[in-house]
Amino acid sequence: MKKYAYIGMLIVGAAFTGCSPSPSNDPVIRGELKFCKFRLDGSSSQYIIGGQIDVYEHFICVTETNGVKHVGSFDAFSEVSFK
Repeated sequence: MKKYAYIGMLIVGAAFTGCSPSPSNDPVIRGELKFCKFRLDGSSSQYIIGGQIDVYEHFICVTETNGVKHVGSFDAFSEVSFK
């Protein structure tokens, strides 16, 4: 009888935690930013030269050399160059 209780707990535990691995918080790509254009709103943009770029699954994070960070969707960045 204990055998069935353990099997039941395993099934319930797997249902709550899921069977697939959890997504990583690490960037897909990380590099040294050479240049990019960041769209602030519909009509203005900011050019960023130098810094760090981290590309995640659903967004991009650019850190300027002075520490200011810009996070946006893939559409918010254009003319991206990094190594």
